[in-house]
Amino acid sequence: MIGLFTLVTLPYSLKFLWAPFLDRFAHYCFKCRHSGLKIWGVGAQVGLVISTLLLGLFDPMQQLAAVAMAAFALSFFAASQDIVIDTLRVELLASKQIGAGAAVESIGFKCGMLIGGAGALYLASLYDWCWAYWIMAFIQLLGIPVLLFIPVTAINAAFAPIVSFIQILKTSFQSLVDETPFLYLIFFILLFKVSDTVMNSMSAPFLHDLAFNKIEYANITKSFGISLMVLGGLVAGYLIHQLGVIFIIGTSLFLQAVSCLLFIIQAWVGHNLSVLVITVGVESFASGMASAAFIAMITLYCRSPFSAGHFTFLYAVGSLSRVIISLLAGLMADCVGWSWLFFLTALTTIPAFWFLICIKRTTK
Repeated sequence: MIGLFTLVTLPYSLKFLWAPFLDRFAHYCFKCRHSGLKIWGVGAQVGLVISTLLLGLFDPMQQLAAVAMAAFALSFFAASQDIVIDTLRVELLASKQIGAGAAVESIGFKCGMLIGGAGALYLASLYDWCWAYWIMAFIQLLGIPVLLFIPVTAINAAFAPIVSFIQILKTSFQSLVDETPFLYLIFFILLFKVSDTVMNSMSAPFLHDLAFNKIEYANITKSFGISLMVLGGLVAGYLIHQLGVIFIIGTSLFLQAVSCLLFIIQAWVGHNLSVLVITVGVESFASGMASAAFIAMITLYCRSPFSAGHFTFLYAVGSLSRVIISLLAGLMADCVGWSWLFFLTALTTIPAFWFLICIKRTTK
């Protein structure tokens, strides 16, 4: 059921469908395109707050369908907010700032995970889940003034007249296919996200099976783990500028394979906090590096004036992979056990390396 519940995050996989329209209507509805994008972002943030408040009202033991609908709404508004932030980042940062921008976005995301992960678990332990969600909703309100104060350029992008839904998608998609090693990119993204997805979606039930309690889980996987994710993002942001995106992506793949093998060891030793610190440490650092490097990599293949459409499509491919892998990972854990799940996950890094080499050879 945990794996199936990942379906509520489908908007992350489908957000490329409405991303081009945010591009267009931000231009036509507002004098400054970037200011228009910020207004769309504020609307998405308000939707996030309301959805989070609703999650606090429902009991998943009695109202699972209502929880799923609220979570789906939360996912939709979060995906829409991502479109706005990613578009502003891609268009406002210079090419030499790509690595730093990817690192900052990844770090911000991980800090949000720390507050919404460990923070929510601590609040739920002290009070209850209702109060945890409501406090999270209040914290999300703080993002609105921050978004409004982002400095933007007054230059408007030159778009063609408004055309049909199909034509907008076709134009944006054709530009991506023509100007990038498209098929290699798609297959690489699908495989690159496998390891990270399995670790993130299945770590909670895995550690629960090993009898780790809520506080141990929060302390090690959330507080300690997310701190190392932030460190991994910082390291990746610095090294991307020094060594290039492809090299850092390859390093992240290698570390992901190592982390899978460490999870196998964790399955063998069982409830052992010392081993868990090492396992979570390596996996979290690898995840932080991978997130920043992935954002930087797909940013390289975004072409104006279709930045939102290109970025969200490539990012959505990764999200679609995450949904599919999460569904299969839960089934495989039940069928073959944890050790085999992690071993098979490690094997997916081998074809991912091959597609990465192909991308490097074919990139202009």
